[in-house]
Amino acid sequence: MTNEEKILSLLEGQQKELEKINSRLDKLEESAEITREGVNTLIAWAEDVSNAIRFPLPKLK
Repeated sequence: MTNEEKILSLLEGQQKELEKINSRLDKLEESAEITREGVNTLIAWAEDVSNAIRFPLPKLK
């Protein structure tokens, strides 16, 4: 095996590894987006609930 063949083999291996990494990053990005949407929904719900329970209570004497 010549040096050029060794280099090409190494480059192909690195390319495959980079493709795997990119695939994993895409999945993480999608998961982060789903999580962000869920958190935003919970925050909106919490704000609605906090507004709903803010009503004046009668003063007790």
